[in-house]
Amino acid sequence: PPSPVRGSLSLSLSLTVMNGIMLAVWMTVALHSGLVSSASSGSSCTPVPNTVCTFNCPLFGPVDLSGLSGLRSTPAAQEYHAFVFSPCPGYPAYNEKCNGAAVCQYDLRHPTEEKFIFNCGLQNTVVYAPIGDETEHIVEASYTEGTGGRSSSVRLSCAKDASENSFTFTKEDPKLHYDVIIRHTEACVKPIPSKHQSETLLSPGSIVLIIASILLVMYLVGGAVYLRKSRGASGTGMIPNFLFWTELPSLVKDGALFCWEGCRSCSGHQGKHSSYSKL
Repeated sequence: PPSPVRGSLSLSLSLTVMNGIMLAVWMTVALHSGLVSSASSGSSCTPVPNTVCTFNCPLFGPVDLSGLSGLRSTPAAQEYHAFVFSPCPGYPAYNEKCNGAAVCQYDLRHPTEEKFIFNCGLQNTVVYAPIGDETEHIVEASYTEGTGGRSSSVRLSCAKDASENSFTFTKEDPKLHYDVIIRHTEACVKPIPSKHQSETLLSPGSIVLIIASILLVMYLVGGAVYLRKSRGASGTGMIPNFLFWTELPSLVKDGALFCWEGCRSCSGHQGKHSSYSKL
């Protein structure tokens, strides 16, 4: 039978190693959470992969602009220029000159004449930046590479009710750069489709399993190298704490039997292994 001293020493050493592994897993998970938290507190909004009109802002969450495609501005009095907002590919453009344009400008007096129609920024050049906070969700979408160097900034905010929906031009500053404001129910925070989440996110359980697998490989390889270099071990002798791992099944069995017999004794049943006599 194995020596009690040797078994105790092996158990103590193995428990120490296992505690170290668990501590490393906990620290790695905590570090990962800290990095995610740090990233979440940043100032940028990131487009969801494979899209240009769905983005996620750490301050307040995801926004899908697909419901705004084809939205037209409401010009003020004595204003002849109007805009069409189409942030998503696949929606019919106002005119061929605006194919791929997120913001298209046209003249109300000559709405179909191409010489008065201008691309004011391409969809695939978008940069999202949050302006509001957790309570007031405002995002500015910037578009460039339009006709003749035109560009635009679209300030998006959430309207609580359809009666608040609006799309207005504010200024051209500097020249050929257009600022517009869209307040709309379709610019509110909403869940990102699950297919995008599955492409970009790992569950906490997956992260822990990946970390644990890496640490297990490090434990086995590192232990084998150490035993080989320091003790000249070979074969099964290179497995760290080999004696403990071979005895672990029987130790688990003994522990399970001990718990089972203890529960039977507490419930008034005396098992065949009990060393106590009935009173």
